[in-house]
Amino acid sequence: MANSADQAAGAPRKRQRLQWSEADTWSLIRLWEDNLHSLRAEKHNGEVYASIAAALTSAGVSRTKDQVLTKIENLTHTYRKCLQEKTTGSSPPNWLFFVEIHKFL
Repeated sequence: MANSADQAAGAPRKRQRLQWSEADTWSLIRLWEDNLHSLRAEKHNGEVYASIAAALTSAGVSRTKDQVLTKIENLTHTYRKCLQEKTTGSSPPNWLFFVEIHKFL
């Protein structure tokens, strides 16, 4: 009952976690690579993330620029973590997106 009282009192709702499908993530990675120069060249990237979100939406994947930014940050973090764990001479990490992201990061 306290939960409904909190909501009635105007407490902010916890955001529901957004699940990205494998196909949606591949689409994002391709758009990320296509826009990498713009992301690196601009100090403020809001318009670039909005453009990526619009391209995803036109492809049937409805996402906001904030969702795109968060997903790219999470993919970058996972990529860097895989790089740290990789030892010299070992095979590439087993993460599904590693090889593709490694091509452009």
